[in-house]
Amino acid sequence: MRGITLSCCIIMLLSGHTARAQHWHYDFGTAIDSCTQGVSTVLLPAPPAGNARVRIGSQGGGAYLRQPASRALGSGSEFHLRAPAGGSLNKLQVYDHAAGSGFSLRCSMRISGAPGQAYLFTGNGSCFSDNGGFSSSEVFAGLRWTVDSSGSILCAARLPSGWTVLPAASVTNDSTFLLELYCNNAAVPRSYRHDSAQTVGAYRSDVWIDGLRVGDELPATGLPDSLLIDSFMWYGAQSPGNALTVALDDVRYLNAIAANPLPVELEHFRVRPSHDGVVLTWRTATEYNSYGFVIERRTAADGPWRRCGFVPAAGCSAHPRSYMWTDRDVHAAAQYRYRLLQQDRDGSCCLSPEREVTMPGAREHQLSVRFWPQPARDVLQLSLHLQRPGTPVLRIHTLSGEIVTERPVRRLLPAGRHVLSLPCSTWPRGLLLCVVILDEHRCTELVFLQ
Repeated sequence: MRGITLSCCIIMLLSGHTARAQHWHYDFGTAIDSCTQGVSTVLLPAPPAGNARVRIGSQGGGAYLRQPASRALGSGSEFHLRAPAGGSLNKLQVYDHAAGSGFSLRCSMRISGAPGQAYLFTGNGSCFSDNGGFSSSEVFAGLRWTVDSSGSILCAARLPSGWTVLPAASVTNDSTFLLELYCNNAAVPRSYRHDSAQTVGAYRSDVWIDGLRVGDELPATGLPDSLLIDSFMWYGAQSPGNALTVALDDVRYLNAIAANPLPVELEHFRVRPSHDGVVLTWRTATEYNSYGFVIERRTAADGPWRRCGFVPAAGCSAHPRSYMWTDRDVHAAAQYRYRLLQQDRDGSCCLSPEREVTMPGAREHQLSVRFWPQPARDVLQLSLHLQRPGTPVLRIHTLSGEIVTERPVRRLLPAGRHVLSLPCSTWPRGLLLCVVILDEHRCTELVFLQ
């Protein structure tokens, strides 16, 4: 997600033709992995809807999850697709997700190396889940970036008559750009806002790069009129020496025409085990028309998603907001998956990426801690439970690693439970990591100061 990275997509106003459109964010997680031959359906984290696969052909290159990410693209892991030497395509495909007659997509991209070709297609059909090239009859909108031996990049759109150069689509080699697509395969025009009021006509698409519309009212490539769009894919080809790489992060998607630009909102979403249960933390960059966050949980197996909590949102905020919630209904040694369902006041919603956590096995704790209230302002209460006497050490630091304070809690505490008051008015505001250390035992908890 940007900021972390997934993120999430938080908040936007939907156009009136879709009451319950699906809006999601695909940020590629935090893993480091690769696929250099064949097909993989497990390299990528599962998308919020539909299926994802990568295909690497017989002419080199590969698919990679790289970390750390470029800050220009996002945080967490970013996806790199290295092109094959010839026409044996290397592909990233997301298919059979929630279908719609409209389609909005936003992502950060970077094309580096030379020569070669990179493609993006949206549509509906088997070419989005097989190993071959695109089929015009299955493609609604297609883009191609051709990189020559000098590194210059030429962008073209796939029209019914073939490829047509987009003269205003200036993309520089090895520089990150923001790509936005508005695809309308319906019989009526759709309105949206991008700095000012815009319209995309029936069976047409608009393409924006770095805030500039480079494709205006482009006709559909060949997908039959009114057929729902449910897939998109990137692929690379024709790069001698496998020199061309396409990097992606922060893919945001809506199966409708977004009334406003798809936002970059959720800076992070994390889960971790604690002695009290599973602690979920997330942070939004901005919010608009936001009602709240439903916390959903399922076991690591493919069980049903169940609602386990709700946190009200800020509503409208132009500033970062941090949230925290603890799931106490958990069991030792169990695995859980969590996601956030963000709800807007107009009834629309979107899903965050999923996060997985494994609870530690049951054991007798030599040391347990709890901090409250959450959030705190001037005084933070610390509850300590010691199985034997000792001198615990308290260490507070920011999420970036800066030490705020480090000192013994008290000289020597007897076994048992103790409640201590910690003045915190001079500590930095926001999320802090609190660590209590007793000999080889260590307890860690996030606290939020406002």
